[in-house]
Amino acid sequence: MGGNNGYRNLITLTAEDHIFAHLLLARWLNTKEMWAAIKFIFGNSVKNRRTPSRREIRLAAFAKEQFAIRNSGPNNINFGKPISQKQRERLRLVNTGKKQSSETIRKRSESLTGNTFAKGFKHSEETRLKVSIASAGRKHTDETKLKMSAAMTGKAKSVEHRRKLSEARMY
Repeated sequence: MGGNNGYRNLITLTAEDHIFAHLLLARWLNTKEMWAAIKFIFGNSVKNRRTPSRREIRLAAFAKEQFAIRNSGPNNINFGKPISQKQRERLRLVNTGKKQSSETIRKRSESLTGNTFAKGFKHSEETRLKVSIASAGRKHTDETKLKMSAAMTGKAKSVEHRRKLSEARMY
């Protein structure tokens, strides 16, 4: 309706509530586009701007959920294909500011464990030494230091972490 996709302008709906919201919009605005969306959801069973029954809404919601289940993972035609930089940027913008559930965070963490191309991979001592030698003498820019500081602001630090920070400032 002209609003942005910021997290303050979005709400989470069940499949059934989403369909019901489309019905309310179609009845309220009574435009060709809104009724086209309803026809798309229900197919030709909706004629002459007839409001679908509660049973039809539940069936459409069930079909939507089942499609999502059957179109995920290896069943999706895009599964395993690389994502373009343009698409990554779109996804980043859409997801900026969204809070992830603890379940989602746990699943992502598990999926990254053992992945050599993402965070979560445990490097060998030999690799860690090579990275350390390669990084020796590098200095962060003032801009990078500000960003790192801002990222840590308000986050709880363990006693051990605070001790290490204190020791690093001594040198």
